[in-house]
Amino acid sequence: MAARELIFADDESRETQLYACSGCGTVFSPRQYQKGGRPDAEAARAAAESCSPCRGYDLCSDCGGRCMVNNLRCDPCQDIMLEASYARRIAAAEETVIDSPCFSRCGYRFYGDIDSARDAGETVVMGATFRHFVIDEASLVQYILDDHHDDASEYDLNGLSALYEAVSVFNEEQTSGSYDMDEKVKQTIRQDRTFAMIKPDATARGVQEAMIADIEAAGFRILKRKDRALTVEEAEWLYREHSERDHFRDLVTYTVSGPVVLLQLQADLDDAATAFRALMGPTDRTKADPHTLRARYAVGYRENSIHGSDSPKAAI
Repeated sequence: MAARELIFADDESRETQLYACSGCGTVFSPRQYQKGGRPDAEAARAAAESCSPCRGYDLCSDCGGRCMVNNLRCDPCQDIMLEASYARRIAAAEETVIDSPCFSRCGYRFYGDIDSARDAGETVVMGATFRHFVIDEASLVQYILDDHHDDASEYDLNGLSALYEAVSVFNEEQTSGSYDMDEKVKQTIRQDRTFAMIKPDATARGVQEAMIADIEAAGFRILKRKDRALTVEEAEWLYREHSERDHFRDLVTYTVSGPVVLLQLQADLDDAATAFRALMGPTDRTKADPHTLRARYAVGYRENSIHGSDSPKAAI
């Protein structure tokens, strides 16, 4: 790796003052390196060319720079590293049935039961083990000693046996506590529910019941149904990922132009959202397979008759 020479503009001698790593920009000064009592420019250059924060790390495929600078990864590389870590954890865990509290695959979210995890859109959860609230005697005594002079020892503490007895009573009385993630077990959660909406162009033509019959014939059960018009605020929220696009306002106006049919669907599938999207077909009905809902009922690109969530979390 080449080093960049940095020269102070007001330095009349025009001698190199600093060297910088071309990868991360870390600066190395000859004054940091002495040879015979004088600054060693060659040592500084060598240090910049073999910059320790960068050494051994490949160029980041996302940002084009070194993916480690001062031991900090750029965000894209950090995400890749975390996903790889989660994948290894999931692969190593034993598949089981968890009917007790659990954690998300990353361990950052705790759920009281599997239904709560499913409702949050989790597809894999890790086990949880219960740990009572207890006091560790040795740690407590060490904490007391650390707050005093360096030579303090447990022999300086009066009533230590009484403290141990009190701690023992406290620990025995505990019935509450907290949960730790158990990385040895996991459960894959079936995402058997999704959300669909029959759009205004379909209800205007009166084909909603025929569409529902086709949906049920494809193996989807209707858990909830509501027939009503959406408000502008609801339509804006529903299509919020399109809010920066030119067609967003037209899409909202169309969606609130008439009544819709809101459906919560369930199927005996691991990923109902993906399966229902396949049943709907692509947005452009001219590119849809004949058996799809849009090929049968859609009349245009915007008037494509039905909406379906593209993921379990979106459905929720």
